[in-house]
This record gives sequence, structure tokens and C-alpha cells, in this order.
Amino acid sequence: MSPLTTRQARQSVGHVLRSCLAVLALLAVVLPAALPAKADFEEGAAAYSAGQYNKAYEILKPLADFGDVRSQSLLGYMLMEGLGVQRNVDEALRYTTYAARPGQAQAQYQLGYGYENGIGVEVNPDVALHWFKLAVKRGHPAAQYWLGKRYQYGIGVEQSYRKALSLYRKSAKQ
Repeated sequence: MSPLTTRQARQSVGHVLRSCLAVLALLAVVLPAALPAKADFEEGAAAYSAGQYNKAYEILKPLADFGDVRSQSLLGYMLMEGLGVQRNVDEALRYTTYAARPGQAQAQYQLGYGYENGIGVEVNPDVALHWFKLAVKRGHPAAQYWLGKRYQYGIGVEQSYRKALSLYRKSAKQ
């Protein structure tokens, strides 16, 4: 096998670049149609707020499956409560966890609350504390309240009225 000449190398690089451009052009056409629009979540959330749970589910489910964390969080709640769908604890936890892991504060709070109170899972104060702390870092007011309560009573943390009061105040300001 002989080494490539400069001309052959240029032709090879040119072919690769043209192939890459063709793929990028195809993605530019196909990808926007596949990506959910921000307005779609807003429409689903509006349907949920109006009590149109079936409609909300139809809108949010594809968005959640595509990876939209807000949709995953709300869909998880709907599945846990049986709003517009049959109650499904396993699916609810799956969607909520998908949303919580990358940092969706509402989902983190929902998991903390679930583990704190045994909703859909066995009570696990340590896991609840983990999720509450993550949600508090993101400024979630209800998580601030629950973590404040833990500091007030020394539940899973060293009792600290100062920390409890600080968290209660942050929660109340929102």
C-alpha cells in the first residue's frame, strides 16, 4: 500500500467535510421538528391547572419521554396522584427521578416529600434529607420549609434553631 499523495489527502478530507455538511444539513431540517417547543409544556401545564388532566397527560407524556424535565416532574406527580391516568407509583417514581437527577427542584422536593412521608415508597429519612438538601440549593420554598423543620427538631441533622429559622424565613419570602 503506497502513502497518500497530497492531492489524494485533500480529496479525502474534502469528501469527509462534504459528508459532515450533508449530515448537518439533514439535522438542521429534521431536528427542529423533533424537538418539543417550550410552548408545548406551557400548554400542558395550563391544561393541568385548568383540571383538564387527560389533555395535560396527552401533551406532557411525549415531552417527558423526550427528556423535558419540567414535563417529567409534572407527569410524575400526575401518575402518583392518578390525575388523568391510572395511579402508577413505579412510573411516577421513574419520571420524577429522571427530572430530579439533573437538578429539577420540584422533582427533588417531590422525592424528598415522598421519602419523608412514605408516599409511594418506604419512609427513608436519609434519602428524604438528600433530596430536600438538593432542592433547597435550588431555592425550592417547600423544601426549605421541610429542611427547616428537620433542623428545628434535629431530625437526621444536628438540631439548630438558627438554621431552622433561616430556612423558614427563606421559604416565607417566596
